[in-house]
Amino acid sequence: MVALFLFGFNSIALADAPVSGKVVKVDPNAHAFTVQYSVPWHSHHGNASRDISHERTFKTTDKTTYWVGSTKGSWANVTKGVHVTVTANAGVADKVQIPSGS
Repeated sequence: MVALFLFGFNSIALADAPVSGKVVKVDPNAHAFTVQYSVPWHSHHGNASRDISHERTFKTTDKTTYWVGSTKGSWANVTKGVHVTVTANAGVADKVQIPSGS
């Protein structure tokens, strides 16, 4: 029982925070794509804040699921310029959600 608990805890600990942003690069040979997104930043003194831009590359596998709105999508829907929300585990996309109309 303890082993199951520890194994489950480690699996959860590896999950990445979801990332929402714009696809800026697609590598069809590697089945990978790069998302540009912003993270709010606030100074230690509380008198300045701004968004800091980041980029993150995600790999995909045959287990990655794709959704366009509430309709099942595919790797072909991941194109440069489209907005996505990615749920990943250690940099490997589990789910790619594309809002309808993107």
